Amino acid sequence: MYRLFVVIVFILTSFAVCYGAEKYKGGPHYFRDIKNGAAPYEPVEEINYEEANNLYTYYEAYFDNQGRITSLKKYLKGVLEQELITSDKK
Repeated sequence: MYRLFVVIVFILTSFAVCYGAEKYKGGPHYFRDIKNGAAPYEPVEEINYEEANNLYTYYEAYFDNQGRITSLKKYLKGVLEQELITSDKK
């Protein structure tokens, strides 16, 4: 029983470490939407560039090495509509 418990804890810990390592870095990364009411903004449903250009609305994000958003832009029909987040650091 103890061994089973240790194995389960190991698997769950490994999953958490692997999942946490999937932070975004650099960019651009394209997203279908942002979470409503999220403060700060949280983009969801990553898509590739071709999918983004086929959508009416999409978001383009850049991230720092810690996975924090440094730039977030909203596009309508492929044209920049609004800069939601801009960083002074480039």
